Amino acid sequence: MSESIRTEKVFTVLTWLFVSIILVYALILDILVSPNAHNLLAHISFAGLFAVVNVIRKYLIELGVNSLDYFYLRSRVVEVILICFSFFYLGFTSWVGIFLLCSIFVMTLLEGRQAGLHTAVLSMGIAVLFALTSGGFLHEYLIESITFLFFPVAGFAGWYIGARIHKETEEQFERKQRELVQVENEKSEALRLSREVEEKIEKSKEKLKKLENINEQMKVSLEKYYEFHHISSIIGSIFDVNGLLKFINETIIEIIEADYSTIFLFEPKRGSLEIQNTNITNEENIRKLRTSINNDIVYDIIENGSPLVVNVVDSSDYEFVRGREVKSFICMPISTTKKKYGVVLIESTEYNRFHDENQKLVTLLGHQMSTSIENLELYKRMKELATTDGLTGVFNRLYFQERLSKELKIAHEHDYPLSLVIFDIDHFKRVNDTYSHLIGDRVLKLVTSVVKNSIRRSDMIARYGGEEFIILFPNMDIKRAQETCEILREKIQATHLVNREVNLSVTVSFGIANFPHNAYSEENLVKAADRALYEAKEGGRNQVRVSQEKLF
Repeated sequence: MSESIRTEKVFTVLTWLFVSIILVYALILDILVSPNAHNLLAHISFAGLFAVVNVIRKYLIELGVNSLDYFYLRSRVVEVILICFSFFYLGFTSWVGIFLLCSIFVMTLLEGRQAGLHTAVLSMGIAVLFALTSGGFLHEYLIESITFLFFPVAGFAGWYIGARIHKETEEQFERKQRELVQVENEKSEALRLSREVEEKIEKSKEKLKKLENINEQMKVSLEKYYEFHHISSIIGSIFDVNGLLKFINETIIEIIEADYSTIFLFEPKRGSLEIQNTNITNEENIRKLRTSINNDIVYDIIENGSPLVVNVVDSSDYEFVRGREVKSFICMPISTTKKKYGVVLIESTEYNRFHDENQKLVTLLGHQMSTSIENLELYKRMKELATTDGLTGVFNRLYFQERLSKELKIAHEHDYPLSLVIFDIDHFKRVNDTYSHLIGDRVLKLVTSVVKNSIRRSDMIARYGGEEFIILFPNMDIKRAQETCEILREKIQATHLVNREVNLSVTVSFGIANFPHNAYSEENLVKAADRALYEAKEGGRNQVRVSQEKLF
């Protein structure tokens, strides 16, 4: 309940008290003291009218009608008129002015100083009007001027008191409002700051989460970097192509967690892709792969140098997956800027198996593999240059010495024979002098070609110096070595070098030594074969001689 309504209700009670006083006054004065029916009726009518006004005002208050409402103001005006009327026409004494003071006081308190002042001026105007028109009372109240003046003074006193209290109340209300506004502002500011803090906390949480994600990604990337660095180190230390391909294939299966991985390289002689390494064990699936991998799609991948990643496989689109339970695959080219080597086919039996990280890792491994294969080819070529004779293509003397040491050690350990043959082209200097050194080089090539194509894979031929060559026959006794040399001698003698300028053939002389028949050491074995060759030349050339020496 507001303060104004509470005050109005109090005044309503006072009004009922005023009505009661009027009725008591009428009862005592008009009935008991000086009976007067006319005055009694006037007093009772006045009290009834006042009561009606009070009831209407109380009803308006309970309805919550604003104090500035039209009917409420009219009730206030009627109340002032009735008070003035009771004083001037009904003969009420100056105590009625106290009630006027209260009425104007309440009006000022509730409606403000201006409304109270208007009511006080109105009451004074009405008092003057009633004084001028009241007839007999006028002379009496003009004589008793103090009593007359009390009435307007009471009205203005009510206004003054109400105005002071209203002003203080208004100031107090304004202070409270300011305090409330300040409190609300502080609350709003606190709420704003709280929201800002919450937003900053949320942003900090988001940033922290992002940092944690970045940290986790960096951790995974770092682990993969070290893992890849370790793999690269191992790959760089492998000097065998088959060993390299086996390691890379196993690495792909382990890191990518693929079901199958197959490495295809171009076969130089056929010019087609051939399986070099795979973890597929089903022979039928291997056969399907071998017969279907050479197709335009795979060749385009190799040519473009870009991997093909398919996470939802339609077997009708890719011939090499037909008839096999492959749901996703990566086809990775193995190539450098200089050469195309082949592809790696990584397969899974699950859809959407390969994500971006898998593709990046496979791409890195593909580049590493290509570089490693290129380096191995270069290493093989350099090794060939270091161990072979540049003119004839057979091994050189340095490599022969290494091979002889190994083979002789094995022969000692396993107790099997080792035959060593030195042969020389007869009258080779005469060929150079007669036909030129160019023809002489061609003769050297022709002779070594006949020998290379006639000996076993386990045997080896090397150029020992000039027109002199040496052959190593592991696990071959001296008799069989002699027979083999006879065959070689006959083949060489029957072979002709024919071109537009010449048509000639040459003969060769052979010297044979054997472990353990002639010697145990490398030096003595070579010495025995060399002396047997010398005997063949001294004996007329174009013949095979077996060493009879025992150099132990």
